[in-house]
Amino acid sequence: MEIKNRKKHFYFDLGLFFLIYMAILITISMLLFFIGITIGPAHTLISLLLTILSFKMLKKENILQITIISIVIACLFIMISGNVIDTSYDGNAYRKPMVGLLKEGWNPVYETPEEFNAKLGSLPRVIGKDEWKWIEFFPKGMAIFGASIYAISQNIECGKAYHFITMFMIFCFFYDYVRTRYFNRISSFLIALITMLNPVALTQLRTFYVDAPLNNMVIVNLIFIIMLLDAKYIEIKKEEVLNAVGLSIIIGINTKFNALYSMGVICLIFFGIVFWKERKKEAICVLSSFKIFMTLAIYTLLSIILVGFAPYVTNYLRWKEILPGVIGNTLGYMSGSFATSTDGFNTPQIFWALLFGKMGDFWSETQLPLKIPFTFSIREIVSYYIHAPHFGAYGVLFSGLFIISVIILAVIIYQNKKYIINDFFYKTSIGILGLIFIQCSLTPLGAGGLRYVGYFYVIIPLSVLLILGNIKKNSRNILMKIIAGIFIVGIFLNIIPWAKVFTDIYKESIKTNKDFSIISQNAFENDKILEVGFVRTPEEGCSGYLYNLKDYGIKCGKIVKTSDQSDKPIYYTCGWQISFYLEDFLRE
Repeated sequence: MEIKNRKKHFYFDLGLFFLIYMAILITISMLLFFIGITIGPAHTLISLLLTILSFKMLKKENILQITIISIVIACLFIMISGNVIDTSYDGNAYRKPMVGLLKEGWNPVYETPEEFNAKLGSLPRVIGKDEWKWIEFFPKGMAIFGASIYAISQNIECGKAYHFITMFMIFCFFYDYVRTRYFNRISSFLIALITMLNPVALTQLRTFYVDAPLNNMVIVNLIFIIMLLDAKYIEIKKEEVLNAVGLSIIIGINTKFNALYSMGVICLIFFGIVFWKERKKEAICVLSSFKIFMTLAIYTLLSIILVGFAPYVTNYLRWKEILPGVIGNTLGYMSGSFATSTDGFNTPQIFWALLFGKMGDFWSETQLPLKIPFTFSIREIVSYYIHAPHFGAYGVLFSGLFIISVIILAVIIYQNKKYIINDFFYKTSIGILGLIFIQCSLTPLGAGGLRYVGYFYVIIPLSVLLILGNIKKNSRNILMKIIAGIFIVGIFLNIIPWAKVFTDIYKESIKTNKDFSIISQNAFENDKILEVGFVRTPEEGCSGYLYNLKDYGIKCGKIVKTSDQSDKPIYYTCGWQISFYLEDFLRE
């Protein structure tokens, strides 16, 4: 079918530009590793040119406009990310060092990070044994993306812009779909915004964690599948959307191992639905089940064997490990209970306990920290600052919002029970909600808790979608409008604290960057190699900070624990994580 009015789908094309760019960058980088070429500034330019070429092959009419806007948006995201210093344990223990090592020339296809570090003398680096293991074992997709930005910006923190970019993809794709099929601009914007502002994504914006980009890609994957199943969404070629599903698989599988389960289940169910309908002579997709299966299978195999050669193949060749943390000698990291109060619980019990628990870690408390919905304490509010809260990770009001969403779902099913089976809008939304409920409650959570299944939050925007759709059909239903208003206000009240957290961290990071500039200038003028103190030393999980210091030209000599520094006055910076002797810090 000929595509008409392509400008109507501007947001789809904008999101697609970022999706294609990210998939190409990860793929090209791995292919270049095979011939010995490591990450450098040229990777960004090559990937950008190939993305533009892809748009030409897709016969897009607004290539120049999309390219310019994408570059401007990307620069904005990179600038914001670069001004926020990641102070998390995971970020500094292995995520940030992975980015730094790749930028400095590490080739994960041919050498381990330890082997590369041994011959690299430009930066004193002491990383714990477990941290080296995770740098080696884990997928490299987001680290490759971050390293390519780092190679240009010379600021490692710019590399975590993948959070903003994958969130923006969600907004673009869902806005385009909802606007095209159901609602006006305001309602479509609201639904897409709520979907984009996932609590796990908001929590991890300031870190190099990769749970959020994976969850974002799972949501993108879901949106594409809805587009494929919707026979009336015909203005975008179905082949184009199917290949977009494949690109999301490439990115997801090379972000975290979890993608094999989360995306795998969703795609298999999608294939099963199309196949079953074909057998009943009730085709619901213009694409055949055979084409869908073969396309997704090829993308999956390429994602693992070729694009994901390091680590999926190298883990087995070097260590005889398959999916470390899930299968093999490291089994257990992603399963079982990591909180005393849930010891002995099975997977569904842990999931629902974390969902209805007070917001916070509560690792050692023996009593399950359950709460009454819509109640919260000061301790919970402070927990918004935690990089990855174990219990209640979706915010202090989520348990109550979840109950309301279930009630909304029940009421809508009852009100529309006569024709719901034949209505794509209701049938698909309710089907996805059911799938998400079952899949997430059966997902082994382990140490990661709810951040491993951050896409569970999609039940909230889907509930908004359903209630607004119900109001559209019955505009005189005042009660439903009141409920919708209260529900939407509650959603934003639940996530607003993360805005304050990010603002506070941003201000603290700006101050830290000024401190680093002053220290660097003083050390340079006095030709000093400084003694640096860490609250936790690099071998205890702080090695990522060494890249922050290197980016400012600060030469580290002796690295000690802050508590081991001599009696001379010391100056704390970086959120009290790093310390210098006061005499080395000359405040203007």
